[in-house]
Amino acid sequence: MVSNSFVELLGKEHPDITYLKDQSISLVLSKALAETFRAKPNDPKQYFAKYLLNHSAQKKSALKVSSI
Repeated sequence: MVSNSFVELLGKEHPDITYLKDQSISLVLSKALAETFRAKPNDPKQYFAKYLLNHSAQKKSALKVSSI
């Protein structure tokens, strides 16, 4: 959560922060960060990106199966 002093300083919360606080997005990002931290890969940016791509592919597969 954004501190009150930050919001007071800017006058309002930045739209990007509001978007990222959406539970469906923040949950996926936090899981990806946690998994990247746990795995400690040589290239953390690539690992993080592949995690997100894999999550997206799994989500699309699940939607296809549920719509059949």
